[in-house]
Amino acid sequence: MSTIATHNPLKELPNAVLGFFGLRTEKELPCEVKIQDGEFSLRHYPAHAEIRNEDVGSRTEAMDRSFDRLFSYIQGENWDDETFSMTTPVLMRPSGPGRWSTSFYMRESIGNLPLPKASAVKLYAQNAETMAVVRFSGNPTEEKVHEEITRLLTWMNQKGLQARGEPQVAQFDQPFAIPFLKRNEIHIPVESEPV
Repeated sequence: MSTIATHNPLKELPNAVLGFFGLRTEKELPCEVKIQDGEFSLRHYPAHAEIRNEDVGSRTEAMDRSFDRLFSYIQGENWDDETFSMTTPVLMRPSGPGRWSTSFYMRESIGNLPLPKASAVKLYAQNAETMAVVRFSGNPTEEKVHEEITRLLTWMNQKGLQARGEPQVAQFDQPFAIPFLKRNEIHIPVESEPV
């Protein structure tokens, strides 16, 4: 007989306090840094499992709704009532006109993940990929995201890197963290070698 997972907010209090000050305790998706150039980098990410949720609306609205569903999954809203640690980054990808896909990286292999109870939450096997990345702080407003995408595309052009996918927004901090301490990134999938 399985036990039902219960959410205990007090258990999360220490991480919430640390998160307010931009201190991260979550496990980050591992990568190999191929180029580091100040705020810019070229990284290779290995194949990994993700949980994803798709939603419509603005990027912020879709992320808020999707985050809640994905967080519920890792808090035990799955058919094994199993809980998982939070990981970073929370990644937003465009998935069609007015549609966004939000995902959490999972440390477990996809074969070891229980099925979600919410039909909107999907398990996904993400292939290995190489990403051009720019890191920035503050709140990832639409204006700031557009500005950082432009900066990253300029850097990619200087390095001879060719995009092979749409820009993605990666967020590493809790929404209530002090803005100038927040870590955000733009990721753009690229061909593995400079052209």
